[in-house]
Amino acid sequence: MADLVNGRLNLSKGKRMYALLMISIASGIVFFACIGVRNLYYNQLIAALGLTNAEYGMLGSVNGIANLIFYLPSGFIADKVNTKTLLVISFLGLGGLTIWFGFFPSYICLLIIFFGYGIFSIFTFWSAMLKYVRLLGSEEEQGKMFGLSEGIKWGANALVGFAGLAIIGAFVDGVAGIRVLLFFIAGLYIAFALLILFTFPGANTATDEPVNLRRFVEVLKVPGTWLTTLIVASAYMAFAAAVAYFGPYCADIIGVSDAVASGLACHYKELRDRRGGDHYRRAGG
Repeated sequence: MADLVNGRLNLSKGKRMYALLMISIASGIVFFACIGVRNLYYNQLIAALGLTNAEYGMLGSVNGIANLIFYLPSGFIADKVNTKTLLVISFLGLGGLTIWFGFFPSYICLLIIFFGYGIFSIFTFWSAMLKYVRLLGSEEEQGKMFGLSEGIKWGANALVGFAGLAIIGAFVDGVAGIRVLLFFIAGLYIAFALLILFTFPGANTATDEPVNLRRFVEVLKVPGTWLTTLIVASAYMAFAAAVAYFGPYCADIIGVSDAVASGLACHYKELRDRRGGDHYRRAGG
C-alpha cells in the first residue's frame, strides 16, 4: 500500500505509469455506455429501443441531472474511500446496468438505468479518478500527467467506438448488433473491474480529515469559481451539441448511411479529443 510523500504517491516509475495507463483507460470507457453509444450510434439505438427523439433525449437529460446531483458528493467520497475500491464498485455497477440495458427494457427502466449511470460514473468514479491522477505526479509533473491521461483516455474511447462499429456491422439485424455491442461493453466493464482489483497498485488515498463545509462556502465566495464554472459550462454545451448530433445530422440531413454517420462521428470525436490531449501536454511540460 503506497503512502503519500511530498504530495505524491510513493510508487516506482513503472507502477506509476501502469496506474496512469489503467486509470486513463478507465476514464475513457466509463461514459461509453451512457454517452458514447447514445451519441455515436444514435439512429441505430433509437430504432432498437423503439423510442421517439424526445424520449431518447430525455434519457440524456436524466443522466445529466444525476451527474449534477452527484458531482459535489463525489468529491467527499473520493477523500473518504480508497480509489481502488471506488473504481471496482464503479465498473461492477456499470457492468450490471449495461447488461440490463442490453435487454432493451421498458422506457421507465431505461430512465432508471441512465440515472444509475450517473451514480457509478460520477459519484463513485470521477472525483476519485481526478484525485488519483493528481497524486501520481508532483506539482511540476501534474500538467504532463493530465495531458498523458487525456491522450490515453480518448485513444481508448476511440478504439472502443470503432470496435462498436465493427460489431454492429457484423450483423444484418441492427437490433441484434446493438444488443451484442451493449453486452460487449458490459463485459468490458466487468473485466476491467477484475483487472483493477487484482493488478492495480494499492495506494492509501483515503483521509481521516473531517468534511469541512465552511471551506466549501469559502470556495463559492471566490469570483473565479463562478467564472470558471461559466467558461466550462459554455464550452461543454458547445461540445455536447456538436458530438451528440453530429452523427444524426450526417445521416438525416447530409444523407449518408447510419454506419458511415457513426464512423464520421467516431473520427470527429477522436480528432477533437486528440487536440485536447496535445494541449494539456504542451501546457504541462
